[in-house]
Amino acid sequence: MADMAGQDTQVATRIANLLSTLGGEMDDSERAEVDRFLSAGEYGLALDTLSWILVEGQQPIGDGALREIDSLAEVMELREEQFIHALHSTHERQVGRP
Repeated sequence: MADMAGQDTQVATRIANLLSTLGGEMDDSERAEVDRFLSAGEYGLALDTLSWILVEGQQPIGDGALREIDSLAEVMELREEQFIHALHSTHERQVGRP
């Protein structure tokens, strides 16, 4: 049981770090929306929301951010979620890959 709590804390910290890193391009309401999910312990929704904000806002998605989101999705067992596919498609368009 304590192991799950520790993993949740690590996931929450990693998402908060992503929000801090990527949040400069977001408006206050977008950051607040992700933060509300984090505060409620809804980490999957926080990552989903953060990703869709990046995709829909056409925010720059760097390689490091993409790797971190992929890593989080793997840990959280969200690799097949639609937001992951959309994030990768957007990143590929941004860097000019087919």
